[in-house]
Amino acid sequence: MRPVKIDYYQHRRRFQDQLRPNSVAIFIAPPASIRSHDVEFPYRTSSDIYYLTGFEEPHCALVLTADQAIIYLRERDVQSEQWTGYRLGVRRARQQLQFDESRNINVFFKELAGLLQDKEVLYYKAGVYTAADQRVFATLHQVRQSSRNGDFAPEVIINPDTILHEMRLLKNTAEIEAMQNSASITGLAHENILQNSKVGMYAWEVEAWIKYTFRQHNALEAYPSIVAPGKEACILHYIENKVKLKAGDLVLVDAGAEFQYYAADVTRTWPVSNRFTPAQRDLYQIVLQAQKEAIRSCVKGSSLQIVHQAALQVLIDGLKSLKLLQGSMESILADESYKKYYMHKTSHFLGMDVHDVGNYFDKQKKPRPLRNGMVITVEPGLYIPPSDRLAPREMRGCGIRIEDDILIQNARPRNLTDFIPKEIAEIEALRSAG
Repeated sequence: MRPVKIDYYQHRRRFQDQLRPNSVAIFIAPPASIRSHDVEFPYRTSSDIYYLTGFEEPHCALVLTADQAIIYLRERDVQSEQWTGYRLGVRRARQQLQFDESRNINVFFKELAGLLQDKEVLYYKAGVYTAADQRVFATLHQVRQSSRNGDFAPEVIINPDTILHEMRLLKNTAEIEAMQNSASITGLAHENILQNSKVGMYAWEVEAWIKYTFRQHNALEAYPSIVAPGKEACILHYIENKVKLKAGDLVLVDAGAEFQYYAADVTRTWPVSNRFTPAQRDLYQIVLQAQKEAIRSCVKGSSLQIVHQAALQVLIDGLKSLKLLQGSMESILADESYKKYYMHKTSHFLGMDVHDVGNYFDKQKKPRPLRNGMVITVEPGLYIPPSDRLAPREMRGCGIRIEDDILIQNARPRNLTDFIPKEIAEIEALRSAG
């Protein structure tokens, strides 16, 4: 998959243009995380820093004002690079990343006091990395203590998310192309397992096919893949992936690729024995119809709550037709008895994080209207508890979810993942051909 050219400089410039007068914004990259003893997890910088730079090395900090951008990063070190890989280095960073200045990360905290001095506003996200917080606020206190010399420190601290996350919520053309690439790779993985999974395989083998397909196309998992056969599908985030695929069961697979830091998030549910049983077919059709109805409501000016209600009404009607719920639509919605079978929301924002940034409600606590450029998931489901004696025996332990990634564009929602089979006839044909 060919990388997309994303203009990180323009992201950064747009952010700087929205800063208050005489302010400074500080971003510090996350520390490496230990997996065990002296082995670290694969490093992933914060989505915010990558969005502003396209740079993913650890030990990095950004200092942004309205008219200046400084990046602090590791210097080149031949001996260290022999062990852990090449570094961009201070000299090359300024030009390649289009910063006004690049400096050695070793001097960042030594210079921080001067960067804060005589600024009125500090943009800094506290409460994420404790060690960084301690040093930033100690430096802030130090600057305040020098007021006798005529210096002053920022009196106002603002979370930069108020600007940056609103920017990230609305995707530009290049970002949408990157997300389409993630969706395309995700589709290859889902089709791969649809054709190659067999009765008797373990869920971890299916997971291995997914990871193989992602890496084959230079992508990673956007989140731990869920491969949930049988009753395990009633566990919403089942990631152990230890159960065998048994004849007669459904298997729910929730897996999405991350390409260039942009995520896809897709769920498909299919029969291990190639064909849905009549009971499975009935439940599946209800979920599929709910999803289609919800996608139709993904228009500019709608909201995640409206999308959820569109799916919910179809699910409740379906559960009533199967005699799993009784009463009027109003009474079922009021007493939330449907939550026995559908306990989660239908949508969330999608982007550089699988549960992406952006406020779901405005300051009056009303659902925010959907806008062009937002990408959301639509993922209704039904989960019939294995112990539910009110349900027909052949439905007990069935978990079904169908999820696609939807771009908001006026009155015509664009499904980035609609090519991934989800109609019963498509799924059964692929399963039988495998």
